[in-house]
Amino acid sequence: MKTGTNEYGNWQLIEFFIKKSKKIGNKSKDLTIVFTAMGKQASFVETIPIGERIVVHYYPKCTQNNNYWNTNLRATEVEKHVKRNVIPIYLGDELANKEAYFMKDSEEFNFSKKEEEAPIKVPEFKPTQCSECGCETNGVSKCGICEFQ
Repeated sequence: MKTGTNEYGNWQLIEFFIKKSKKIGNKSKDLTIVFTAMGKQASFVETIPIGERIVVHYYPKCTQNNNYWNTNLRATEVEKHVKRNVIPIYLGDELANKEAYFMKDSEEFNFSKKEEEAPIKVPEFKPTQCSECGCETNGVSKCGICEFQ
């Protein structure tokens, strides 16, 4: 973690990696995604143990330096992953149902599978006539020329 002080006060910055090995066909591919967290999010990221499932909300920030473009993924919010149908159960200070919150080795993402696309419904075009000049319009009573004269 990098820390410092400027005219606005103290600042914190941390870069963290998400690594996952994926099997695509017969090959194994290692994926590494680098995020940057600042301020309170940086403090929170530093407390997360390695291997814990997290959800990262981010935006990409691109900068140009000597005709090279750099992309930085800025984390705006980092939170622990919680399955929607799981209720945390604590025994004292320890989480009793840890297996529901950590990624298992058997859980894999399938990048080769295509997602089914939802059909796009285009509204039907019903031509009408302009009440002033009689030209064809797209369902309104007056065309653009007659409307603004």
